[in-house]
Amino acid sequence: YNITVIQYFTMVWPPETLTIQTQEIINECELMEVLPSTAEGKEHVQVVELAALLFAGEYVHARHMWRRWKDCNPSSLLRDWWSVGAAMAALSFGSEKSIADHATAIWKGLEHIGANHPAPISGYAIEVGNAFRQRILEQSPKLPPPQPYWTLLNFASTADCEQFCQQHGFRSPAATSSNGLLLDPKTSLTKVVAFLESKHPSNDTKKSSTRA
Repeated sequence: YNITVIQYFTMVWPPETLTIQTQEIINECELMEVLPSTAEGKEHVQVVELAALLFAGEYVHARHMWRRWKDCNPSSLLRDWWSVGAAMAALSFGSEKSIADHATAIWKGLEHIGANHPAPISGYAIEVGNAFRQRILEQSPKLPPPQPYWTLLNFASTADCEQFCQQHGFRSPAATSSNGLLLDPKTSLTKVVAFLESKHPSNDTKKSSTRA
């Protein structure tokens, strides 16, 4: 760990943002799980850890973390975050449910967290949502997203998607494909699904894993 015991007992908690030193935040959460402390915010350690893991796209570790705590009377905040994490993980690992079902669980869950969780944890919802969008767009930033793609990324319009892409350095999604023709929506969505499935560590792990 990069964080010393002195830092552990003295730094402000919970962190104001997950966008800075994300791995250090995760490391500190793991440390705080095992070291005794009466520090303010200690009750939110598991919540911060799960949110940080989702921000980093570490869905396997997020699922393992939830399994460690789900039978230990988890807080409502932790349950809220896992409802989002479970949908993200299902998309990543492959699922029988539709993309629209998972998208609804993700974005409605994040909306609920943003409106009802205490600060600064409520602010993590926007950060986790934007990180999720970026991971999807990084696979095929030149695609013009069809409506199912907007649903997955929670864009209400092409303009919203274009603005996000411009802000985060992606080519405008309204651009055409390399041969000058717009890509077929079914082809575009197939590539999104293929990307999500490719994020799973291995097919063997997928077959042998047990759903939370």
